[in-house]
Amino acid sequence: MPRSSQLHTQAHIFIVASQPGETKQLQGLLRKHGYHRVTHLESPQRIANLPRDQQPDLILLAIDTSNATHLALFATPKSYPSEPAPPILALTHHDDRRARIRAFQLGAHDLLGKPLDAQE
Repeated sequence: MPRSSQLHTQAHIFIVASQPGETKQLQGLLRKHGYHRVTHLESPQRIANLPRDQQPDLILLAIDTSNATHLALFATPKSYPSEPAPPILALTHHDDRRARIRAFQLGAHDLLGKPLDAQE
């Protein structure tokens, strides 16, 4: 049986972000901490089209509440009611209160503020 540290570093993480700089920063931070199965997607719609066995263990979503495509991602995991949905960690600007509240209302499990802080 793999040790818990092996399990978490084998996790498959999807980053859904339209800003290349954000994606590179997140990928670098995750790799630094042993996460090497990181996939970048520009469109959350691609997740909905994946078979359940290819779904990620975690979704990092750089949320834009004015973008209906980003908001639709929160409904995607609910389409698998018999399976646990992958948790969604939303990234939003510290000062964008509306986006933070909306992310939680839609089902985000937690939030990270932008700009990213490696200590968080």
